[in-house]
Amino acid sequence: MRIQNEDLTLSGTDMESNITSSPIWLGHIVNYSIQVVFTGSPNGAFKLQASNDKGANDFKIASASVTNWTDISSTSTNITTAGNLMYNIENAGYRWVRLVWTDSSSSTAAITVARYNVKGV
Repeated sequence: MRIQNEDLTLSGTDMESNITSSPIWLGHIVNYSIQVVFTGSPNGAFKLQASNDKGANDFKIASASVTNWTDISSTSTNITTAGNLMYNIENAGYRWVRLVWTDSSSSTAAITVARYNVKGV
């Protein structure tokens, strides 16, 4: 079984503007989770987006060739207080996923932890 746990490199990121994480390649992956911890006074929404684009060399390098993104239904979550959020997705059938933060207005918040964990064969 393949297991990988990595940072999304968003820790310390100011939430006062829109944020999009780097894409996560889900080749050979069945289940994944994404955890985000945030402080301060956020005002916006997190959501997940997926893509079936090939990527560079049809492998796990997300270059500018991954351009077609679709919102994953039922993942948009409004955030108005400090706290945390966990997405736990089973049976993912797409190649790429990314986390998106859309700031609604004047957030004074920061992401302190942003990690993903993937499991597959």
